[in-house]
Amino acid sequence: KFKYCIWLKLDDNHPLNKECEFPLHITIKSDLEKIDAIKLYKKINKSILPLEIEIKEIKDDYIDNFYAYYFLVDTFQKEKLWWWNNSMHLSIVYKYGNENDNYNEIKISNKKYEQLIGTKIIFNEICIFHCDGHYKKWYQVNF
Repeated sequence: KFKYCIWLKLDDNHPLNKECEFPLHITIKSDLEKIDAIKLYKKINKSILPLEIEIKEIKDDYIDNFYAYYFLVDTFQKEKLWWWNNSMHLSIVYKYGNENDNYNEIKISNKKYEQLIGTKIIFNEICIFHCDGHYKKWYQVNF
């Protein structure tokens, strides 16, 4: 669905990653062909890492049978990041289903995340993920 993506990925050992069904990340760019993902990955300056991100607010969205529950995020270093935009977000929950499904249960069961608003998280890795098929089958690409 999202083809190849460039992610700012949260460390695998971070406590938030222990609670989620997929590696927590901020998508820098999605819907890329593999060759374009590799080119873009090489173009991104990794010396900005580690990158401190601030959690701003919780949102959710439903598009094409795909539900996402996420945080809007920001960084004080965005002026140095040509790829940063105002829609950057950190997804917490994904779910497949139709529009009539009750997603309120997800919002209620994940209220614990509200306490994270205003906190800062350090991201240490930029990587490429292949994001086709079910999100539980997405995988990191090494080249």
